[in-house]
Amino acid sequence: MPSITMAARSQRVMVQMAEHLGFELHYVPDLPLSTRSIADLRNRRIYLPQVQAPGGHDVRLHVLQMLGHVVLGHAEPKDYPDFLRQRVEVNYFAAALRVPEQAAVDLLQTAKKERQLAIEDLRDAFAVSHQTAAHRFTNLATHHLGLPVHFMRVHENGVIYKAYENDGVSSSTDVLGAIEGQPVCRKWTAYAVFDVPDRSGAYSQYTDTPRGTYWCTAQAEATNDGVFSVSLGVPYAHVKWFRGRETTARAKSLCPDPDCCRRPPAALAARWSKQAWPSARAHSHLLAALPPGTFPGVDDTDVFTFLERHAPADDSTGEESTQRTQAVSHRSPREGGCNTLARNRARSSSPSPADRARTIASGPAADLQLAEDAGDVAADRVGG
Repeated sequence: MPSITMAARSQRVMVQMAEHLGFELHYVPDLPLSTRSIADLRNRRIYLPQVQAPGGHDVRLHVLQMLGHVVLGHAEPKDYPDFLRQRVEVNYFAAALRVPEQAAVDLLQTAKKERQLAIEDLRDAFAVSHQTAAHRFTNLATHHLGLPVHFMRVHENGVIYKAYENDGVSSSTDVLGAIEGQPVCRKWTAYAVFDVPDRSGAYSQYTDTPRGTYWCTAQAEATNDGVFSVSLGVPYAHVKWFRGRETTARAKSLCPDPDCCRRPPAALAARWSKQAWPSARAHSHLLAALPPGTFPGVDDTDVFTFLERHAPADDSTGEESTQRTQAVSHRSPREGGCNTLARNRARSSSPSPADRARTIASGPAADLQLAEDAGDVAADRVGG
């Protein structure tokens, strides 16, 4: 197997990883809408969409996340907190494989010495999305580069979907202290980027706040759910290491003070106050204290019907309804079929899937470091 290098994990490497754990990859056109991938644990199959949604996650990420559950020894989630813990761990596992720690740190430390740190370079070096690169930079920057950072993913309607900070930046919070679901300041880079005419590149801006001045860089990405910005920033003292520090764009934010941008201008308020009655758009799951179901947001009936429809003919528990799937089992995803591995070789000449998983990571994940370590070891075992 090839050694780990600073390069993207190819589709062939995904196949090898799945094979190493005894799984086949199948690309299908009818994956249930509530899912991104489905694992058939009985028949050792992972089902993936034939066509990647515009702005959606790379299908390789879905493969690694699913294999992460196997490698990290996850059982069916007991409750919602357990579901969230598993989601965090497999995301971190996937990041450790797609952007290996040592290779990424080498690149970033070199860029810092040259004062040319840029999320785009990390993104392009490993052929991942801007969001994945920003996430991974956030994971590594403080420990390896000595940089306090903040990260946000914001919808074009101004709602924060993801956020993290260890640099003292201030954001609106709900009564429980959560940032997600709150409006981002309209003056911040994460929101200002939506008004930039040319979204092909990163947008950088300085923002003066009551807690100090921050420099941020953001990129807007279109998805099926709208346009999202991914932004990453640092306090002013650390901007000297980043490309884009020469920007002249500057704003002033007083948030979470309502007078900053939450209240409408006086002239508009005087004209329209008491004269408007909007109907808010809200996702139903936001109204529940905890999302229901073993896998929140997933329709079990759709999933089980899908698995029954695609079960192999030799599956004695399922109906024989897979002639179409078998007919295209040796065609590539681009040809509209599925990428099937050599099942007999994988099952007869290799250790059991459980043994293979134990060779990569022993036991369930206790924390994110195990996910990081398991990702690194898995990459070493299967190759880059």
